Formats: sequence, C-alpha cells, structure tokens
Amino acid sequence: MARYSTDNLLPVGLTPGPKSPQNLDSFIEPFLEELKQLQAGVTAYDALTESTFQLKAHLVLVTGDTPAISKLLYLSGHGAKFPCRACILEGTRSTFSYTTTRNNAIVAATGAHYYYPPRQEVAPSRTFESYQRDGQANLRRKKTSKKMNVQGVTGISPLASLSTISVPDCSPFDVMHLVYLGFVRDLCRLLNGNYFNSPRKDLSGVQMPKPVWEAVGADMAKIEAPVSWGRYASFLSVANRKVSAKY
Repeated sequence: MARYSTDNLLPVGLTPGPKSPQNLDSFIEPFLEELKQLQAGVTAYDALTESTFQLKAHLVLVTGDTPAISKLLYLSGHGAKFPCRACILEGTRSTFSYTTTRNNAIVAATGAHYYYPPRQEVAPSRTFESYQRDGQANLRRKKTSKKMNVQGVTGISPLASLSTISVPDCSPFDVMHLVYLGFVRDLCRLLNGNYFNSPRKDLSGVQMPKPVWEAVGADMAKIEAPVSWGRYASFLSVANRKVSAKY
C-alpha cells in the first residue's frame, strides 16, 4: 500500500530493542508538544508570495496493529474480556488444563482465555465520552489497588488532549492490518498452495487452479483502493519499535 511505503512516511522517533517500550508516552511526549503548537499555529514563511503566514497542522488519525494501538490508546487488547476498541463487546471466559515443566518436573497447570460467541444483541458502540469515563474510573481503581480494566480501557491516552483526537473514531480499522496482514493473507497462501512447506493431499480440493487465481488477482487489481479514495489523511503510525507521522 502506497501510504505505508518508506517514501511516504516521516519518522519522528525510534524505540530500539527486542521488546516494546514500557512507557510509550515518554517517547511521544516531545512529538505531542509539537502537535499542540501546530494546532494553535506557528509563523511560517511562504517563499512564493514572500510573506509570512500562520501554519496549522492537526493530527486526525492514529493507526497501527492491535497491540500497538492498545498500548498507545490505553486499551486492553485483542485477548482481553473487552477486546474491541470500537464497541463494548464482552467475552466469555473459558479455562483449560495443560502440562508444563517446572524444576525439571512435569506438572499440571490451568489457564484461561476469552472467546466471543455470536449473539443476537448488538454490542454497544464505544464513544469518546465512554472512553474518558472508563479511563478515569480505571485510574481511580489503580489508586485503591483494586482490579483494573474498566470496559476494556486501562487509562486515557495523552493524545486525547488534542482537540482533533476522539477515541475510537480517530483509530479506525485500516485495510492493511484488517485484511492484508491478517486472515486474508493466510487464506491466500492456503488457496495458492504456499501455506504448508510440503504438499498436502487432503487439500487437493481446496486449492484454487492457477487460471482462477490469476483471474481473481486481475479483478482485485481493478479496485485501485485505497489510493483511488483521494488525498491521504494525516495519521500517526505506531509499532513496537517505530513511531511515524505523515502530514
């Protein structure tokens, strides 16, 4: 996708290391202060008219994979009881048993995860007001050492102090992470026979013939999205090791 190519990104910071930073806010604080200045306006020079003018810039979109967005916007993440940043979808807890090795001995252990079965009722949408309310409630619980994570919000992101940022509207599910890097990628590898290292006889009726696969590719090429949708919006892209911005 064109908007994620290196030529179209302006990196504002790097956080090197094998693990993500423990305090991401400390890395984006200088950038946030510049955004606040640009939001109010700074004096700039127009070489064409040889005059000064007030330059303003506003951050309106924040994008990234789910772990990065969860860390940046203080959300629980995709494996939590409330995994969705757009709605208040509540998961059902399920426990399981397994064996592990401790002190050179095999012992029994239990674990738990959440799953999200289909329901007839629609999960209520998350709003900026509910995000702020749940974030404040969680901050109060932290002070009293009670259980954290209110409705999937663990706090309030510093980015929420910008006048143009409204969680979760500022962070929609983008095509790259939702489609290209997720289930569809693995599905395409399965259909064209590249998912497994060796051929599988039990998938002989699943894989698509080469002419059909080429026809699908030709149809997809005609969509011309998202470049055809118009001018790129400003966004902040955050990964575990890289923070980038585009205006």
